[in-house]
Amino acid sequence: MASPLQRSTNIPLLHFRSVFTQIFLISATAFCTVGSFNALQGLGGAGQETPYVANAATAINFGLLGVVCILAGPVVNLLDIRWSLFLGTCGDPIFGAAVYCNTRYGIQWFLIFAAVVRGACSGLFWAAEGSVIIAYPRDQHRGKSITLWVFAKELGSVASSAINLGLSARDDKPGHVGYPVYYATITIICCGIPLALLMSPTHKVRHRDGTKLDASNAGKYGLEYRRLGNLLRKKEVLLLVPYAWFAYFYYSFSHTFVAKRFTVRARALTSLLTSLASILGSAIIAVLSDSRLSSKAPLALLTTLVLSLCGGGWIYFAYIAITSDSKHKLDWAGPGYAKQAMAVAIIFMVMQAAQTYLYWSAATFSTSVRDRFHMAGVVRGVESLGQCVAYGVNSSSTKPTISVGLNLGFYVLATAFTLGSLIAQM
Repeated sequence: MASPLQRSTNIPLLHFRSVFTQIFLISATAFCTVGSFNALQGLGGAGQETPYVANAATAINFGLLGVVCILAGPVVNLLDIRWSLFLGTCGDPIFGAAVYCNTRYGIQWFLIFAAVVRGACSGLFWAAEGSVIIAYPRDQHRGKSITLWVFAKELGSVASSAINLGLSARDDKPGHVGYPVYYATITIICCGIPLALLMSPTHKVRHRDGTKLDASNAGKYGLEYRRLGNLLRKKEVLLLVPYAWFAYFYYSFSHTFVAKRFTVRARALTSLLTSLASILGSAIIAVLSDSRLSSKAPLALLTTLVLSLCGGGWIYFAYIAITSDSKHKLDWAGPGYAKQAMAVAIIFMVMQAAQTYLYWSAATFSTSVRDRFHMAGVVRGVESLGQCVAYGVNSSSTKPTISVGLNLGFYVLATAFTLGSLIAQM
């Protein structure tokens, strides 16, 4: 007799239990939560006049987020996706409210408290959304699924940034963004909570041909953490850690650069440009990764392309960051804005390409849905820990040469380990 996984009936693309619908829902949730959070960060220092307190809070947030995310794979396996996402979305509105209160009333303790709450909640959210993106789609559709998620996440940033730009268009002075920007952003963030509850349980999700996901091997917490330990001992996973650390390390420095160099409305415009550039970078790698053949040569070419894009982008951004005048803030109508904004957009484009390649690569280490849940937590947790260190570095008035040097150093380390992993596979 055929097993339940073998008995299948074709279902519509937009069926409530289809993989595509789950990808769409997770993307819509990311649109509201992560996208709006990124839009705030894209303003530099969460839109505040100086970025240092916000950067310190964000460092705390990502530090806790990273630890929770690495350990969250077993929790996601046992709570399942819906409730993991629901709990994971609860921290974002609190953090948004805390940023507003600190900007308007100077309440710093609330911002630090909210950073801790969001770190714990978002660690679960990051692991859960990463699990859906890399574990649900079949291999030939994974790159497109990652790009849909990135598109929705960045579209959230685009929407929030467009609102911010509209509200700040006449503000050509330095300082914090207007309070209506926070009202609009927090409203969008809150919409992510009910969307998370629409997700289907993993064991009910089906592919287009009606085949269910093989998600029947979830164990108790002890067994799940032993699986996580076994995963962390794999050579290919360890070789991926430096690359995952590097992939998001740029975020803090680029946002701090925007806060320190541009006026309020120029910051809003730059945030919009970086969101569009991120979508483009992800789309390029998605098309190449999904269309590649099974032979090793295309994989080597794709890896080389991604690493080369990162190297070229960082060389240009480093040159702009170190040589440009940092004493006067640029407005979008002023000389020099286009060159500096383009450098920021380029670094976002190439680094989003790098992140898309990271998630696609992480999914190739196992064919088990549950193992991919663990892998998603590990990869996204390492990313978060990297951001924790990066935001810690930029929580005070640090010279740009320090951040540039750290990013270039981690790029060299990530390149060496990634090429080592590629050689081992070939």
